[in-house]
Amino acid sequence: MIRSSAPNKINITADKIVNGGVKMTLENIAFKDVHTYYKVKVENETNEDFLLGRTYMYWYDKNEKAKMIIKGSYLTYISFYPIIRPHTSQYIVFATRSPNVVEDESLVLFVDDRRKEKGGTSIVVPGKYYVSELAKVQSSVKSAASKRQVETQPEASDTKSSKRTRKKKG
Repeated sequence: MIRSSAPNKINITADKIVNGGVKMTLENIAFKDVHTYYKVKVENETNEDFLLGRTYMYWYDKNEKAKMIIKGSYLTYISFYPIIRPHTSQYIVFATRSPNVVEDESLVLFVDDRRKEKGGTSIVVPGKYYVSELAKVQSSVKSAASKRQVETQPEASDTKSSKRTRKKKG
């Protein structure tokens, strides 16, 4: 689905480290149909388990005011359990319906440890990165003016006669 070895990773790191050593990086964004998939690498450099907890996303407007929560379709844990063992890393994929973000807006992915005292972090996805990734997979649509131009072009004359003769049976 989202290849971990894909070139041109976006690599947006979280704003802070959780529990003194858990780092998170948004590596890739992929689009399929009406869904957007966010591939996040979670690296646990502590001596205790990281218990992946609440994960959600907000959409912010250009004034950094929360516009709406982006409903998650599902969260996929690629390596079986949402517990990241000490000194290991694991990938998660967060899937949402694709928001119509513009360049001066942003998306923020929040990820918490299940133990409230350990805290959480967030990854800010600027609209320009989101729009740039989306542009890589979108196909261009011809404008109505160019469609009319195609429709009004004269057709080449057909060398065959359009009249047919019928033979009588018998």
